[in-house]
Amino acid sequence: MSLLKNCRARADYPNLLFSSAIPDLVLTTSDDNEAEIILRCPDMAIFSAVHFPYSRRITIHDLRSVVELYMRERTRSRADSRAERT
Repeated sequence: MSLLKNCRARADYPNLLFSSAIPDLVLTTSDDNEAEIILRCPDMAIFSAVHFPYSRRITIHDLRSVVELYMRERTRSRADSRAERT
């Protein structure tokens, strides 16, 4: 399941999202005890962690830094990324 689908892209480039616009990820869980979150660029997992909800919420801050570090290490100016919950 893609978790970043509601990010706002520029109107003149509808499929382009600047890394500065990547929001914090806030998930609402049902009765799950844990959720694994995976951030992929494009198919390589660059972040993976199991999170435990507090008051049925999981919040992950600053995903943009993870994407920017991946891009910087590979000297890339763009990267396709997606977050998944398993």
